[in-house]
Amino acid sequence: MSPIDVDHYDPPVEPVPDKIHRMARAVIGAMPVFSGAALELLNALIEDPFQKRRTQWFHDLSGALNQVTVQVEEVGRHQARQDAVLTAVLKTSDVALRTSDAGVQQRLIAVVLNTIKDETPSEEKLSVYLSTLSQMTSSHLKLLRWMGARQRYEHGTEIREKERLFLGEVPDVIGRSNSIPATRLLKDLESLSLIHSPEGSPWGSNLTNYCTMVVTEYGREFEGYTTASSAGAD
Repeated sequence: MSPIDVDHYDPPVEPVPDKIHRMARAVIGAMPVFSGAALELLNALIEDPFQKRRTQWFHDLSGALNQVTVQVEEVGRHQARQDAVLTAVLKTSDVALRTSDAGVQQRLIAVVLNTIKDETPSEEKLSVYLSTLSQMTSSHLKLLRWMGARQRYEHGTEIREKERLFLGEVPDVIGRSNSIPATRLLKDLESLSLIHSPEGSPWGSNLTNYCTMVVTEYGREFEGYTTASSAGAD
């Protein structure tokens, strides 16, 4: 299999955002109220940056695929795996074109690579992972990884102080310049079933109790499937 020409790569299937953008321009262009100047403004604000983002995404994805040529050739001999990889490329591209978050885009590339390596891929699992990832930012991802590495507060009566110290550490994890409240990010992780407090954990009234939480089994599987390390990347 020849390497993909990343300088001339053009997706054969038009992504959903492409269709939406094309239809929006057609509708606006058909409205008399919109002048040529308005269309030029739309072009400057949406079309040019959109094309640039799309080009960069497929360039990055093509570069990653060029590193796993042997696996790609193997996938081509199995219809089920080929279908799963196609689904992965289409669905990750849909998410990637909706964000400029480099951390999320790196995870999306890892999903494609891991799908290629998976000998028994599940499109259902892939869809659920991508649904979760599409609701996250780099801050969520950093926080989830940190939660997986830290020692939780398992027992004792000092939960109020432990919770205060825990929340005080979060800004160092996500960046001091991040203005999003730590509790909001943690609540998101909990609602996505990525973290939880195991049964029997210490509990304090009027507290969020995040210091007692750990990454769930689903969270660990999600981390494994969306990180480059398991895909064999650097």
